[in-house]
Amino acid sequence: MLGYLYAAALLATNVTAFGLYHLTGHFGMFHIAAIVSFATLVAALIPVITRRPKNSWLLSSL
Repeated sequence: MLGYLYAAALLATNVTAFGLYHLTGHFGMFHIAAIVSFATLVAALIPVITRRPKNSWLLSSL
């Protein structure tokens, strides 16, 4: 649960980084960092979301 909270906070940080465009008026290093951060967040969440249920771990080891 704490990991999902962290992922949501990181996603909110990425969204606010793209909001900085209106403040500066150009694409800067924070936007590049937000793109990299978002890509790694998605890459990390794919195995978490698509994992097998925990309750069948005993059946798969037999």
